[in-house]
Amino acid sequence: LISACKSEEWPEVVRLFSLISGQILEESSADISVLKVQLTECMNAIAQQVYQNHCFFEADAEKLSDVIFKVVGSGNREQLKQETDSFIQFFKECTQHIKEKESLEFVNKVQQIIEEQYADQDMSVAFIADLLNTNVKVLSAAYKQKTGKGLLDVINSKRIQVAKKMLLETNKSILEISTEAGYDNVNTFIRVFKRYCGITPGKFRE
Repeated sequence: LISACKSEEWPEVVRLFSLISGQILEESSADISVLKVQLTECMNAIAQQVYQNHCFFEADAEKLSDVIFKVVGSGNREQLKQETDSFIQFFKECTQHIKEKESLEFVNKVQQIIEEQYADQDMSVAFIADLLNTNVKVLSAAYKQKTGKGLLDVINSKRIQVAKKMLLETNKSILEISTEAGYDNVNTFIRVFKRYCGITPGKFRE
């Protein structure tokens, strides 16, 4: 259990604690005070690892102590089971908050790369995957799962957005705009632009 906490394998922590607490509550004929000691020792060990590793949001970590305190205050076996179940449920919610935070950080990191590197003609899904030390398949699937959007589509949308602004606000040639928007081939730029806007860059400028 402690090993799983140290490695931040939270689903495994939940599974193991559910198993341990179930055995304590269902198989032990000991006095409730003994059961509370056994359960809270496990809970406090988990909480200690959470505090030491700064794993959870501060508000969640603080509330964890309150949830454990309710277990200590249980007056009978049924209440003890309910409060233990509440601990497990709250812990699951905390881990979900961590997942959501990690997802947001991942998406923001990808977006930052696109915003900063869109003009680089080498910038692609593979380019981003290399920066994030992953592969194209894993990156694309993860981004799609978290945003509902295809990563290549997001890259092209950013480049076309930049190109449209230059078409309207500058006198630069289509070739110059194509290059500055990150395309190494003007024909590719025109084809992608037409796919996204329904018309060619020249017609759009008119």
